[in-house]
Amino acid sequence: FMLNDALNKIRHLTLQVHNDPENVNRIRMALSEASRDLILLEETLSYLAESLQDLMVPELPQDAKGQRLYEILNCKGMNYSVKMRVDDMAKLISGAANQLRNLQQNTDVISTKQLEDVFKNVDSNTKFLVDASAA
Repeated sequence: FMLNDALNKIRHLTLQVHNDPENVNRIRMALSEASRDLILLEETLSYLAESLQDLMVPELPQDAKGQRLYEILNCKGMNYSVKMRVDDMAKLISGAANQLRNLQQNTDVISTKQLEDVFKNVDSNTKFLVDASAA
């Protein structure tokens, strides 16, 4: 699942943000790409789920050849199996969406922290200049 791998890379970048401040820009770009991928996955899943709702499993044919083909194709079992995979994918996509939201919130916290650090540095420099000009 490539989206999970991308989210893990983003999480790794958030942990390394103190080593390289440019990681914030990389994180934002990666979050944007992951968000696009997630939207596409959700759309694809909804199309698949909608198709499954409209899918009617045919009745068991009366002739022997039709019955044999019905057994080989395992129509009811395959329909159930695909529905279960759709449910599993919905859960995985939901989990990925939660991870994406958490990473976006973490990035907002990191940006706020960097902004606070800049303000503290400006305040410190301003105090230094005021002290220097008073002397």
